[in-house]
Amino acid sequence: MPTFGTLSIDGARAECVPSKRAALIQEYVGYIQRIAPGEAGVLEASAGETTQAIRRRLSAAAKTLGKSIEVRRSSTTVYFWLSTRPPRRLPRRGTLADALHEHTGILHSNEHGPAGARLSQDTGKRFAAGLLEEYQRQQQTQ
Repeated sequence: MPTFGTLSIDGARAECVPSKRAALIQEYVGYIQRIAPGEAGVLEASAGETTQAIRRRLSAAAKTLGKSIEVRRSSTTVYFWLSTRPPRRLPRRGTLADALHEHTGILHSNEHGPAGARLSQDTGKRFAAGLLEEYQRQQQTQ
């Protein structure tokens, strides 16, 4: 059974420490927010840190802010600045029905004669008969 208690909201906030990644992203959000238009930020990789990791964090922070940035790397330095391009968004993927809409249609049963196409009539029997024919054909070739 859990133990119930109360504390102030500020106390609860102090206890709820964000994850390490969230804290890192917040740090990088601060770096991006400090850049004025026409300026570039410079980050030096520390020991054990890669420029690729810095670039990834910068991109995540920019996405969080809804901003577009350009990032360039050298061996241990990362340069970044605000971009004039809008943030890149992946094209919206439609549903399978959207992809197949040009290849699908409706078959009206009255198009195949006065009795209709009757496409679902005896389907189980026709399927079983088809399987039997295929099995017999395979037996003859062996």
